[in-house]
Amino acid sequence: MEYVLLNVSNYLTFAYSDSRRALERVEDEETRQLLLHGLRAIQIAWGRRMRLLRRWSAREDGGLHKG
Repeated sequence: MEYVLLNVSNYLTFAYSDSRRALERVEDEETRQLLLHGLRAIQIAWGRRMRLLRRWSAREDGGLHKG
């Protein structure tokens, strides 16, 4: 499970980085807004991945973790 979450994190990092670079080059405002929404979705996915990892780690440790 930890390996899968790390792999997901790597792909999110690549997607975020590539999208950020594309955003810097785009002049069309509508396209910029679409990219910004995509970047925000990646940030949300990162947060959810972290939350899942914390809960999974707490289970492995035998405790309950609210987060």
